[in-house]
Amino acid sequence: MVNFTANELNGVTRIGSLARECVSEDSFGEIVTAELLTLLNSVSGVFIEFEAEDSGIGLSSGRSYIADPGHMRSYIDYYQYLDPVLRDYRNNFSDPFAISTTDRVVESERSYVSTEFYRDFIAKTGIHQAMIFGLSSQSMPFGLIGLHRLRSQDPYSDKDLAMVRLVIPYLGMALRFRQRERASAREAEVLKRLLKASQISGYLVLDESFTLQSFAGDASALLRAHNLSTLDELGGVDVFRLLRSELARELVELKRGNANTGPCRSIRNVDLPSKKLWQVDTIRHDDGSRQFLCVALSPSHAGLSAVRLQNFNLTPRQVDVAKLVALGMTNHAIAGAIGISAKTVENYLSVIYSKTGAVNKASLVALLVD
Repeated sequence: MVNFTANELNGVTRIGSLARECVSEDSFGEIVTAELLTLLNSVSGVFIEFEAEDSGIGLSSGRSYIADPGHMRSYIDYYQYLDPVLRDYRNNFSDPFAISTTDRVVESERSYVSTEFYRDFIAKTGIHQAMIFGLSSQSMPFGLIGLHRLRSQDPYSDKDLAMVRLVIPYLGMALRFRQRERASAREAEVLKRLLKASQISGYLVLDESFTLQSFAGDASALLRAHNLSTLDELGGVDVFRLLRSELARELVELKRGNANTGPCRSIRNVDLPSKKLWQVDTIRHDDGSRQFLCVALSPSHAGLSAVRLQNFNLTPRQVDVAKLVALGMTNHAIAGAIGISAKTVENYLSVIYSKTGAVNKASLVALLVD
């Protein structure tokens, strides 16, 4: 059984607190690594966060801190493939508490110092001992931390490894959150670009009780002027009173089935207009429920060309998907709008790209607008 001093336990607790307090800061890795260096009496460290699309441990896609840029570049480009500690970690990274040290992966100090990795890389950095541990969940890596000591220092002990195991859950949760935040930010940027390409400012999705289901972009054209900053707090709330009075009346008529455009239209029967502030469409689901899609149109919005849709020989369901793509919707939002899975949306898009020659959503919109 490992016995910790009060200072060691306080150090672990401090790192756990910092992981929560600083989780959204750009300098998170630098802050955490600095604390680990103090806790584990180390002279240098590397903190790498992996991107969500990584299927393995791709160091080149990570972001590092507390490392000489020249050394880090050399390591990423070449020496990581010779590093016995990293190799050992890679073999065990599915274990969320996997930790590798120099002592564990080489037969003796002599065999370690005679390797190209040590001779041509480690020796030049001035460090001798190394410890690597990763942060993962269900075999999905979120990040990796490496700590180093000098030859004059003792190797990392069982107590050092035990302290690392105490902080791993805190850091793992923090990195999982950060990875999701980065993925959301990237998705938001893609959505922003798509909305701009389709000349649509934004949209609201409401259920039959006018409860806000989702929104994206700038939907100010749909709202009363004094309510423009409240949408972030209104998911799942009735927003009827916040809508422009003309739009609210249009929705009421549509719900009653008295709108000029006819009740419960399918999205496939709608051609987006070119000179309105907004467009309202009704989407009917297989269970009989409906959603109202309120789209804020840019002044220059041209809408999708019915002729081009026909020329590309798209099926009615493919037209559904193409029109929702033109609204800047994500695959997940499209799936929810027309009652299919996100995977099925991907399959539809693959066929649509094949028929139209488009390579992505932005180029598809460019091909289909008037």
